[in-house]
Amino acid sequence: MEKPSFPRRFFSKGSEPASEKSIGYYSNNTKLFESLVALFTDDEWAELEGSPLGVFFRFARRTFNWASMIVKCILTCQIACKKPFEIWSVVGHNPVRFSLNEFAHITGLNCEYTENLQTPSCADVDEDEFSEFWHKLGVPLTSGPSIDNLIRACGWAQDWSAEDKKRLAYLAVYAGFIIAARESTATPLGMAKLVMDLEEFEAYPWGRVAFLNLIQSVKSANLSKHYVLCGFVEVLQLWTYYAMPTFGEEYGDPYAAPQSPPLMAFRGMKGRKNIMPRLLAQVRNEFNKKWWDNDVEDDDVDNVIKALYGELGGVWRWKPSDWIREGIMVLDNVKAEKGFPRKRLLDSDDLSVKRPCHAYGMEGQSSDAGLGTIQSALQAMFDQFTVYQSGQITNRFDRLEYKVELLTNQVTSLESAVEKLRQGSSEDTADKEHDKSNEAVGGEGKEEEPAGAAKVHADAKVPEPSKVPGSF
Repeated sequence: MEKPSFPRRFFSKGSEPASEKSIGYYSNNTKLFESLVALFTDDEWAELEGSPLGVFFRFARRTFNWASMIVKCILTCQIACKKPFEIWSVVGHNPVRFSLNEFAHITGLNCEYTENLQTPSCADVDEDEFSEFWHKLGVPLTSGPSIDNLIRACGWAQDWSAEDKKRLAYLAVYAGFIIAARESTATPLGMAKLVMDLEEFEAYPWGRVAFLNLIQSVKSANLSKHYVLCGFVEVLQLWTYYAMPTFGEEYGDPYAAPQSPPLMAFRGMKGRKNIMPRLLAQVRNEFNKKWWDNDVEDDDVDNVIKALYGELGGVWRWKPSDWIREGIMVLDNVKAEKGFPRKRLLDSDDLSVKRPCHAYGMEGQSSDAGLGTIQSALQAMFDQFTVYQSGQITNRFDRLEYKVELLTNQVTSLESAVEKLRQGSSEDTADKEHDKSNEAVGGEGKEEEPAGAAKVHADAKVPEPSKVPGSF
């Protein structure tokens, strides 16, 4: 029997990104739910915990330690999956799946199929009542409330009616767990508007909405860098918890697991052994069932499911050779240039084979032809460089000649100025000698020289070249 093809790893074995930073998340906002708990009495909160959305209210009051590094490890162990609504990881040598099926079993939320999931019809909503309640929340009528809006509303909702306070609580789990985006981000209005009919809001498949937000966030995350996940991310840790037996085999500690209380305990189920057989059976039962309108097929992933249930020639024992060591993502060890990513994804059609490497040139060229192409390109580059440098040298010589000519003209002007000063000094000397001869003879009618004139002549100096106009 020909060996079946299984999906490729995201990252090459042993070359997974380092877990340097914790995964960021927005769910279970501490400030929001502390404000919400303070708003309700114990009896009112017990009523919320007993509602169809009670898992969120129970979870908000439990201590849950976010084990980011464990979740990050299992996410970096992902294998390529074309299906947009599920992810698969290889832990040790064994594949594990996270899909709507696992999400529904872990949370117990309503995950039934419905048309127009993210754009429900709100035709029965009383617009006047809606406007009044949105005004109480302090939210524009064109958008759903953000986490920040709801935190502020908790501060002035003490005098609200029981129905309006319950609406506020439901919007808190909608914004704080189901959507779970940045605190200032407005939630989608269409689904938030359903809260005006409390029964319709409680019956809506919020588990399917929460899962869709979470899986889309995981699928779009850049796993090679620090990333932030939206949605009910704590479910990923619970999923990791149930995958820990094989996870421990890989990292040497078969009992390593987060010590936070699992969500399954909220549904009266104890221990991982109660859920795993049901999950595996559900995978088999759901194999040919279509959960999503726009789902796609993936033959390699289907082979994994067939191998799990012995449809590929008996009981399949997973081995290292079942998974190609080379991943589909290539991480550069050097700093990426601006405008170029640090990772690249190989063509999806070539996921199960290695790419051919040609010695020179493009595919279809011989090595000699490729070498000739490289030599021609290098020669053209050298010629272009020579022409450019020659032009640069010529321009520099032209500028140098211009500067020399300018300097020559300035020196000539300086020499002319010095010569004129020398001639003036000679004339002054001759006049002084003539005056002295007249004094010796005792000539009469000699005009008296103005006071200080001799001093001016004596102090006259040849100006420095730097002071001559035009010099530099």
